[in-house]
Amino acid sequence: MTEPALGPEARNGLDEKPESSPRNFIDECRAMAKDRKLPLVDHFAHWTKAEAEGTKIADWTTDQCTPIPRPSRHGDLMLPVVLKAIREKRQ
Repeated sequence: MTEPALGPEARNGLDEKPESSPRNFIDECRAMAKDRKLPLVDHFAHWTKAEAEGTKIADWTTDQCTPIPRPSRHGDLMLPVVLKAIREKRQ
């Protein structure tokens, strides 16, 4: 799974504003899932789309980084992917 997008006021452990979410990591997660035909929960895509549609994603976090279960829908995005993988494994 990819990590969620960062809120606009996110800070790292040194209280510095990160340039952006680690895009290389996110791109590698997507590429690995595709290459190995693995299920992927793409939180970053969900958060980025929500932000583009006007959602204040900072409201989905405790600290501009850590998701709150609601309203970020973290679990809601994961459950269908996990259930599908289980069903496919049983076949």
